[in-house]
Amino acid sequence: MYEKAQLILSAFDKALDKANTDKYKLSLQLSLNGFSFCLFDTERSKLSGLEAYKFQGIVSTAEFKGVFDSLISGSAWLKLSYSSTQAIIESPKTTLIPQPLFDTEHIDAHLKFNHPVGIEDTISFDRLPTLDAVNVFACPTSLYELINTWFPDSKTHHFASPLIESLLIRNKNREDGYHLYVHVREDFFDIVILNRNRLIFYNMFNYRSHNDFAYYIIYVIEQMKLNPETVDVILLGEISRNTRNFEILYKYVRNIGFLKRSEDFQYSYVFNDIREYQYYTLLNLHMCEL
Repeated sequence: MYEKAQLILSAFDKALDKANTDKYKLSLQLSLNGFSFCLFDTERSKLSGLEAYKFQGIVSTAEFKGVFDSLISGSAWLKLSYSSTQAIIESPKTTLIPQPLFDTEHIDAHLKFNHPVGIEDTISFDRLPTLDAVNVFACPTSLYELINTWFPDSKTHHFASPLIESLLIRNKNREDGYHLYVHVREDFFDIVILNRNRLIFYNMFNYRSHNDFAYYIIYVIEQMKLNPETVDVILLGEISRNTRNFEILYKYVRNIGFLKRSEDFQYSYVFNDIREYQYYTLLNLHMCEL
């Protein structure tokens, strides 16, 4: 099964103690394309470990379960007990509802207005206190069941929830206008637009080519009546300056930067060789009160 899960990185602080994991927080991120997790040392307020895998060649739910089960059972860290465990599941089926309009009795209707929901999906929601809104989402039931089986005490959230909440927290005292964040993943990317400390826009886009990537970003900039010559675009996730996505986007948008790490906590030396803007949502999940 391990040939179906390619290890991307494994970095753990030598000071981590497997006999005292009750002082660590465990954060997980799972999608049909991969799995990653990190450890946060609450006593030192320090991110101290990160491991990531890419899934490949998996053709069935049963095979996916087998690969995931093998990863967990073979891990030196994932069968231990932690002070808390939270999980992120990636899914394109998500919609934001203002808190005053949210009704738990009509949760299906909130989501089905924007997305098709099948019998293979589980519908849930996250409350976003900083935004005063609710993220209603659907994820494959198979992913939910895997998380609940191996981590029964885990709180499970949608990928967009900690992304939006953490960016709002980072910008709570900001007074310098519009900022457009682009979080890049393998097949999708998220756009978050903040005006000072207010959310103006959020959406997720599926892209199949480098031109798709640039087109959707330019389209959003135009629809929001922003100036591509002056708007600040901040990139994070699976992208770098030497990628084709960046090169094409830079033809149309000039003020492009990469997100810096949060200064609200510390980072172990093992993060020195990891780009600051990678694994952002996973690494910042612990700071969100979802």
